[in-house]
Amino acid sequence: MNGDKPYRDPSPTHLVVTKEINGYEVSAGFYPGFARAISVDGVSLYDQKVDGPFPFNLPDGKEAWASSAMSLSSTKGYRVVLSLDDPNHAIDHLELVLRPPPKEDGGVIAHQAGGGDRWTIDNTVVLCPPMCNP
Repeated sequence: MNGDKPYRDPSPTHLVVTKEINGYEVSAGFYPGFARAISVDGVSLYDQKVDGPFPFNLPDGKEAWASSAMSLSSTKGYRVVLSLDDPNHAIDHLELVLRPPPKEDGGVIAHQAGGGDRWTIDNTVVLCPPMCNP
């Protein structure tokens, strides 16, 4: 105990989750103080309540980061790195629709429906403090 407040270790500042979705290995590397849930094509890749850390424990006296990088990849053959800067914590969620994988000769198939991935990242993280019981 630290005075009348229970001791809590701060949550990690980077998390990498990997899962097979639709026959491909997909991976996300991110600051878990930003993402409450991540899904690919409607399938859960990460859920804060299930996969943790739940709640996300901030270091004493600190706030959630306003800037971070997020890496999204798949064995379909892509890796996308997003640089997020949200100083007012205004982002509720992000939706990112990727192109289908490249053709065997390496060319990109433009304007083709289907085949790409739809990533959804929810930023409604349960933070401690303020959303925790002392």
